[in-house]
Amino acid sequence: MSLRPTLRRLWLALAPRSFLRRASPDREELGRAGEELAARALLATGWRVDGRRIRTPHGEVDLWVRCRDRSLVVEVKTRRLSLVPGAKGAPYAWDLRWRPARSLGERQRQRLERAAHHLERCSGRPHTLTLVEVFVSRDGRHVQVQAPERLRAPEYDRDWESPGGDCWQPR
Repeated sequence: MSLRPTLRRLWLALAPRSFLRRASPDREELGRAGEELAARALLATGWRVDGRRIRTPHGEVDLWVRCRDRSLVVEVKTRRLSLVPGAKGAPYAWDLRWRPARSLGERQRQRLERAAHHLERCSGRPHTLTLVEVFVSRDGRHVQVQAPERLRAPEYDRDWESPGGDCWQPR
């Protein structure tokens, strides 16, 4: 195995934003970086990542996260988007005509639901299927993880802190 691909995978895993900015990632690397950034965003809001890139008989699940009795099967979609001048003094805005969620077709959604149901049967915990979008500017300097508001961990508040366990606990 060549050293270069190994170093690129390591760089992507340890510093995905730097990787996006400097390494000119291909399509697969862009997706992996998006998954890493989504996982970090979920960890920061109190979720625990139980699995990444889990293969089931029905397809692959990008992320499997949980907090207490809630479990999520997360599909991550990452896309390079152009920046446009922002409204009302904002420095920039995303050109959302080609947002990542548009690439999630009906067949893929059904496949993900079957995969989530399979994980539910295996783990004994109910799962919710959700989508996280990762926007990356063409030059890689701007990155945004767009997740539904319901992805905040249960009972999460700014006055809480992470004990390093399952979820956030009161101080």
